[in-house]
Amino acid sequence: MSGNYYKLFISVGLFTLACCLSCSADEEIITCQRVPVWDDELDATYGDPVVISHAEILSNCIEIRFNYAGCTENASFHLAIVEADNDVFPPERDVRLALAQDGDCAITHHGTLRVNLTSLQMAGSERVLLNLSGWAGQLEYGY
Repeated sequence: MSGNYYKLFISVGLFTLACCLSCSADEEIITCQRVPVWDDELDATYGDPVVISHAEILSNCIEIRFNYAGCTENASFHLAIVEADNDVFPPERDVRLALAQDGDCAITHHGTLRVNLTSLQMAGSERVLLNLSGWAGQLEYGY
């Protein structure tokens, strides 16, 4: 009897392992509450230098990792929409990470900004190319 119990135990264990290996993990839920700012004056006003170390499109968001020098970690960051080029297909948008802070110190801070891109969607196109100032290459936002 104990031999049958052992076989049953092994069978159930192998079945459970097979099910777990065949299951795919749910995709990570990407959240981004921030929205881009459509303001040419903001682009001109927020001029502190930012070094972008990583940028990628995650679902309907852009995630930007960056470094900046300043006196405080309480700086203000925005994704500024500089201009749109609708004469090309797919359409392109020039964007930049705008930073405003008080003081002029050499302390390096790191940050990550996630911005919702749904307001950049354009009728008649399934994607927009983003030219992020300070980042090599274009980012393709497909929707």
